[in-house]
Amino acid sequence: MPKNSYINKSKSEMKNKKKPKKTRKQLTDFDKGRIVGWSETKSAREIGRLLSRHPQTILNVLNKFKNRGEVARKKYNSAARFQTTLQTDRLIVRTAMGNRKITSKKIKKQLGLTISPRTIQRRLKKTGLSSHFTARKPFISDVNKKKRLCFAKKYLKSPETFWRSVLFSDESGFTMRYNGKVRVWRRTGERYKEECLKWTLKGAHTKKVMVWGCFCAAGVGSLYRVKGILNQHQYKKILVYHMFPSALRLFSESSENQDVCVNNCRESGNNCNCVLGKKKKKKNKKKKPMPKFVFQQDNDPKHTAKTIQRYLENKEQEVLDFPPQSPDLNPIENLWSQLNSSVQERSPNNLDELFGILEKAWKKIPVEKLEKLVLSMPNRLKEVIKNKGGPTSY
Repeated sequence: MPKNSYINKSKSEMKNKKKPKKTRKQLTDFDKGRIVGWSETKSAREIGRLLSRHPQTILNVLNKFKNRGEVARKKYNSAARFQTTLQTDRLIVRTAMGNRKITSKKIKKQLGLTISPRTIQRRLKKTGLSSHFTARKPFISDVNKKKRLCFAKKYLKSPETFWRSVLFSDESGFTMRYNGKVRVWRRTGERYKEECLKWTLKGAHTKKVMVWGCFCAAGVGSLYRVKGILNQHQYKKILVYHMFPSALRLFSESSENQDVCVNNCRESGNNCNCVLGKKKKKKNKKKKPMPKFVFQQDNDPKHTAKTIQRYLENKEQEVLDFPPQSPDLNPIENLWSQLNSSVQERSPNNLDELFGILEKAWKKIPVEKLEKLVLSMPNRLKEVIKNKGGPTSY
């Protein structure tokens, strides 16, 4: 390649490159005065040549002088356009507090303000009000709020031993596919990339497993897999074959542990007269008497059916008068969310595998966590009283 080709190439590149635009300085007030003075004897073109300006610029200065009678630049106070009085600020806050879901645009329209919606947001932020997504909570009617309030006041001063004697129960469904929100790492413009999407299927019904479970401060009971649709007849079988056996195991063990001597049997060489010190003799197996406990269930129609009520009355079982629409007062809901996260980590392929994951996670729940959940009941009741029967943070 000849040497001149490099020179020609560099010259062509220099031509193609856009030269930066020269920014001229603004006309001073002195220059504008000169333009007004020269306008009596000279044309706009001639004045433009003297000041190296476009003739239209000269004409703009002369038109401003004719309209305003001065050539000085008008001073604008940019902050003054966005200033609001204390009375307006209070009105903005009062409107937002009166309707929590109103937008800043609607506040501007409703109050007839000239400021921008962004300014309204800044005024609200100064008072500690900022926009957030609404939290999802079940609807509670006024009647049920009163029932929740009566329940909270009734059991607020209940001792710790009472809550330890309660067997909490509930049903919950678990799907193979996680339906919650999923976070992804993505750059700008990658929102609709396949790796950053969560697929949805139109009209698709995800397969799920319905389970019933119970627990108390001493441990978890059995986790039963519901077959088909749960009705009062299947629920009665759950009480007979799963609830009462779980209560017998959990509360019998807890009562035996309370009878154990405070002394350490290992240090005394197993000569202590406590339960651990004595060697158990083989006796004829007899049915253990059912320990006293309080059974908790929600107000689902299958739970309050006459056959269920009659069965529990015949067994002389005490049932907690639990208020309706109160999942936040049942600590087993926290356990369901823990099981849900364990399913999300494993991603099962079929329903049997899904129930296996749930069963393993259910058995691994530590007793310390169960005890902490049960002993949180007084705080839950306090929050219900504080919110006048409304929803709590639990």
